Amino acid sequence: MNGFRFYEVRLELETPAVIPLRITRTGYLEPATIIPGATLRGAVITSLYSNGLISPTVLDNEVRKPSILATPAYPVVVKNGREYKTLPATPFMFRCKVCGKTADQTVRASETMASGSQPVPVYSCPSHGPAESLYGRPIYVGAGGLESYAPKTTYAVSVGVNKSTATSMKGMLYNYEAIDAGEVFWARLTVPEELVDKLPRKLEVLVGRGRSRGFGRAKIELKDETLPDRQGSKVFIAYSHLTPLEELSYAGLKVRIRSVCGRLQKILTGWDMAAKAFKPFAKVIRAGALVAADVSGEDSAASTMLLSHGGIPLKTGNVWLTGLNVLTSFEDYGSILNMEV
Repeated sequence: MNGFRFYEVRLELETPAVIPLRITRTGYLEPATIIPGATLRGAVITSLYSNGLISPTVLDNEVRKPSILATPAYPVVVKNGREYKTLPATPFMFRCKVCGKTADQTVRASETMASGSQPVPVYSCPSHGPAESLYGRPIYVGAGGLESYAPKTTYAVSVGVNKSTATSMKGMLYNYEAIDAGEVFWARLTVPEELVDKLPRKLEVLVGRGRSRGFGRAKIELKDETLPDRQGSKVFIAYSHLTPLEELSYAGLKVRIRSVCGRLQKILTGWDMAAKAFKPFAKVIRAGALVAADVSGEDSAASTMLLSHGGIPLKTGNVWLTGLNVLTSFEDYGSILNMEV
């Protein structure tokens, strides 16, 4: 496996960020609750290039075959003076719509998958019947137990301007629903050894759409991550969306999927800045899925880190899809959320 360095990323929005789930003729609506890995990766690479830290050759190489990889960025919740990292809820986390009590069957489900069986994500509140699934939502474990979180949002209206007359244009009214300024996110980043010296520990980036109108300014800080002590995990949790393939490979890392418990959905995989066009739609398994898999590589510790800090990019046609296939061990997931595993 080629040499990589691994980092934890802290990102704070200085202006609202437009990362929409729905694009209409008159604007961008329904902000995402996370920052996609491909968006974060693009923001870092663009900032490095704009500041003269990487050459056009490196930029072209990143288009041809990605080596800088990023996971999705999940919200950091600040509550009572304490910070909590969030991660996607598994299919085995539930909340009663009536009394609000939560239940987590993830430990039992992971044990079932490790034994070769397939668990069933069903739960009923003892007092009120079938409960609501939290699957895929950013969750954290607070003082009161399991809680879900959605970043604060803001709404703005913009008017199109005629460049010739410098006046507003009739019928050109745009709506922007955005993640509010001040929201904090955390993620993980993989960088090849040969580019480590080019990477500052603090960086200003632009994320999302509407950047020319002042949206999406953010600052990030990087912290070194060390190789894990625990290896040989057989059950993982999808930190990102997962492509429904039996085998995945990248840079000497190989993953063979034995079984998955999750839900399929169709997503737009991002914006190709080089081609100035949308990337294709793809069917994926939603983040938070439980995955039984065998992971192998020349260096098992480095393979585990690459899988949890960058994932496995996938080439479709002439386009690379990044920010997908990020798997973290069940132990790592529980450690981040301060759960008992």
